Amino acid sequence: MTMNKLTRTALSFALSLTTATSFAQQQTWQDLGIMASIPPVAEAQVTSANWVMYPYNRWSFQNITSLLATVPVESGPTIDWPMGNNTNVLPFAITNSKGESTTIEKVLHSHNTDAFVVVHKGKLVHESYWNGMTPNSQHWLASMTKSFTGLTAEILIAEGKIDPTKRAKEYVSELKGTAMGSATVQQLLDMTAGTAWDESMEALMDETSFAREYGNAAGTWPMPGKPTNGVFGILPRIEQDREHGKNFVYNSPQTDAIGWVISAVTGQRFEEVMSDKFWSQLGAENHTTLMADTNTFAWATGGLFMTARDAAKFGQLIVNQGEYNGERIFDKSVYDRITTGDASKFADSAYEARIPGGAYSSFFWLTNNDDDAIMAKGMYAQYIYMNPTTDVVIVRLASPEISSMPEYDLDMLAVFDTISTHLSQ
Repeated sequence: MTMNKLTRTALSFALSLTTATSFAQQQTWQDLGIMASIPPVAEAQVTSANWVMYPYNRWSFQNITSLLATVPVESGPTIDWPMGNNTNVLPFAITNSKGESTTIEKVLHSHNTDAFVVVHKGKLVHESYWNGMTPNSQHWLASMTKSFTGLTAEILIAEGKIDPTKRAKEYVSELKGTAMGSATVQQLLDMTAGTAWDESMEALMDETSFAREYGNAAGTWPMPGKPTNGVFGILPRIEQDREHGKNFVYNSPQTDAIGWVISAVTGQRFEEVMSDKFWSQLGAENHTTLMADTNTFAWATGGLFMTARDAAKFGQLIVNQGEYNGERIFDKSVYDRITTGDASKFADSAYEARIPGGAYSSFFWLTNNDDDAIMAKGMYAQYIYMNPTTDVVIVRLASPEISSMPEYDLDMLAVFDTISTHLSQ
């Protein structure tokens, strides 16, 4: 089924259940009837073919382990968030991307927010949940996973186990003679490697496309009857269409290549390395999992599934520049490398209008604003905002109708800036 047919089916079903809603009437998966009966009616059933599309994503983004293969990311002993002074940020006034005066609450509802968590100076000061979510509910992080992969790689770089100037083929022999293998580790980390790729949702949903073959290999958008050798079987087939290192072009398979490098230098699966290097030390309050490809290997580019509170722990680790709960987990040089990006390579990209003056580094998005705030960011408007100047971390998880829009980034940057300014006063 092509994206157009799938979209029409999803939207037809959604419109049969509801009319346009105001921010105060944000509809849950229960309201929409998704997976409501036992068994669900065909039109309301979430499957591996439609899970990423609205309205099915209202349910699926909280139920990944029921739909797709996953592997666990081991956590250490639980460390509960200390509670700060409760701050109701929802009524705060902002100006949205259209120049309209509105409130944070209206923006969050207009983009189908599922969870919103604010941490200030290491203490939880606000959390709101919608669409059936609770503090213990897991949610798909999508491409925010890339930042976790980037941090893992940067820790290995600081330990001297990876040289960022070396080419990927020097670590992964299977990438010799390939476009991906001829790029340096640094170029892959900053997505300036010149490998060809179509990141659009249209391509991912088109069963005739190479991007869909990638989704099939990742185990996330299956193609029944199409054999696959996992993501590592796809990467050597990707071609080069421009000079390495010249400019930033968003390219998900480059993160998978880094995941392969991480496994090659450590001899461990990616989820094991991520756990060993930092995740097991953050005291996650709930289970954490990673989607697995068709060879059972973790999907390092987009597979994480966790609670909003636990995602905030990752943000706090970055804001603390490597310290957490009184312990140093990684050297400050890791933070320094992550937050040093070349804005000139970002300037002509499609994302310049979304993050004006920004940059991309080690799979993190740099705002380059006065606070030096950075973000992890994923499709369908998932965010971890990290502001080291105001010591603010904000997690926003969502399941909107459209996978990506400039308005998502611009609206949420206004929300994040408003909250950070208020908390710093």
